[in-house]
Formats: sequence, structure tokens, C-alpha cells
Amino acid sequence: MLRAAATTAATATDFGALNTAYQNALQAYNTSSSDTGTQANLVSAYTALVTGFTIGAVNSAVTISGINSDDATAIAIDDSADTGLAIGAEVFALNAAAATADSTATAAEAADAAAALTDAVALHATATQADTAATAAEGADSTAADALKGSDEFNALVTAYHEADDANPLLDKLTTAENAISNEAKTGSQDKIDALDKAVTDLNVAQTNVGTLASLNKDIESAVKVFTDHDLQAPVSLAAGANSATAESDIFLVGEADSTIANFGLLGTDSLYIGKGFTLNTGDIATAGNDSVLEAFLSTNGSGDTVVTLETQPWSSSATDAVVAITLTGVAAANVTLADGFVTAA
Repeated sequence: MLRAAATTAATATDFGALNTAYQNALQAYNTSSSDTGTQANLVSAYTALVTGFTIGAVNSAVTISGINSDDATAIAIDDSADTGLAIGAEVFALNAAAATADSTATAAEAADAAAALTDAVALHATATQADTAATAAEGADSTAADALKGSDEFNALVTAYHEADDANPLLDKLTTAENAISNEAKTGSQDKIDALDKAVTDLNVAQTNVGTLASLNKDIESAVKVFTDHDLQAPVSLAAGANSATAESDIFLVGEADSTIANFGLLGTDSLYIGKGFTLNTGDIATAGNDSVLEAFLSTNGSGDTVVTLETQPWSSSATDAVVAITLTGVAAANVTLADGFVTAA
């Protein structure tokens, strides 16, 4: 605060009003130093104070007494809220100069002081802006540093992940399992391919056999026609056990098991085809056999029926189980003949 000793009540009142206006302007400035209106009001109040209340003689009735270097604190501007600019020091310097100056100091000197205050206010505003910019720059640097640090930490985590992934034992097991499945699939597929190839081969053979069978059946049909054209029955293979001739001329084909034929040669001209290569032997198979040739033995059983015994091997007469016996029921052996592989009865 600017304090002074007024010698009269009237001038003291004027000084108090100017001082109050100045103090209000200073308080507003301390609250908002960057506002240009607040800065202008402070300069105006200060100019009014130092020019309207001239130090040394105001209306030849007021004097300022007791101002010396010990009153520096008393007359300094209370600027504790403005840490960037020593406005109070400027006021004290101006008041100290005024106290020691001649009482006839001109208004121009006061104007110079006001200009100095204006410059000080501008400097303060510039300093405040610089402080703000510096704070923002520091914040940006800090943000950038934090971002860089975060980026480095992220890259480190990515590297650690790839290292852990490469060293994952489960991945090796998975790869092994996949390879095993692939190999098994290949092996199974090859087995199926091989089976398909075999099936195709078998099918081709079967188709060939079907063609052969069809050809044979055609030949058989042709042969049967020949038989029927000559009033003969189609040949019949002897079944094991009992067989019987019909009223027609039957042709029987010898089988692989013992059998009998009833009514053989009774109603028609029947024949039994045993095949060429047999030699007729009317002797006893047990004693008259020739082991160097296939023989057909004729004998009579206890019922008087003719039994035709055929060897399956030339030495069968020495091994009686290697023969096939066909019994011609009711036929005498004396009436049976063998010619060109056919056995007939007269």
C-alpha cells in the first residue's frame, strides 16, 4: 500500500480516494494479470495517483513527510500474488525518487513513471505467456516420452511373445500329430486304392468269365438242339444216390459219387457216358486190374444188377477207395457194352 502523512483533512481525503482506486486496480490486476483491460486500469489509477497528488506540494497545502529509505516497505505495492514482476518495487523507487526530488518536479516525470509501469506490466504479461508455453512444452515432452516408453514396452512384449511361441512344446506336439494324421490318411487312402484296383481286376475277370459262360451256354443250347433234333434227351449229370431213366432215350453223364440208375434201357435207348480212355475189364477188380491203364470193370452184385466201376487213377484197382461205382438196376452184365466212351444195354 502507498501510505503518506497528509497535513490537511481535505487533501488527505483526495489522497485516500486516489489510493483506494489504485489499490482496487492493483487487486484486480493480481487476480487477472493477463487481461489487457485490467492492465490499462492499473496504469490509469497509478497515473491519477502520482499526477493528481503531486509529491511535495498539492494545492500548496499538502506535503508528504517522513518518506525515506526506511519507508520502502510502507510505500511498496503489495504484490505478493504477482510472483513474476516487481511492480511494488517500481512504485517504491518512484516514490523514493519523488521524496528526494525537488518539490517542483514536473508532470512529465510522473508520466515517465507511468510509462515505466506500463512497460513492467507488458513484460509481466510476456513472462506469463512464456511460462505457459514452457509448461505446455514440458507436458508435450513428457507425453512424448511416455508414448515412447509405452512403445518400447509393447515391442518388448511382442518379442517375448514370439520367443515363447517359438519355444512352445505344445506346438511341436501339434505338428507331430498333424503329420501322423496326414501319414495315416495317405496310408489308408493307398490301401483303398489297392483294394479298388483288385476289385477292378476281379471285375474284369468276372466279366471275362461271364462272356465265357455265355459262350458255353450258347454251345450247350446248340448241342441240346442237336440231341433233341435226333429224338434224344439232353444229357443229365448223375446225382449221388438214386436216378431213373425216362420213357425217352436218356443220356447220363457220370458224376463223382456212387449212384444208381433205374429203368436203364428199359423204355428208350439209354446211354451212360463215361468218357474216352477207359479199357473195359470184365475180371475181378481185386485181382485182374492193370495199374498202367484206366479201366472200367463190369461186375454183378448179389441182386443180379450190373455194376460199372470206374477207376479215377490207373492204379485205382489197387486202392478200392479211388473208384466210382454206377449200378444199373435190372440190367444183366452180359447185355452191357462199352464203345467210344458210352455204356449201353441191349
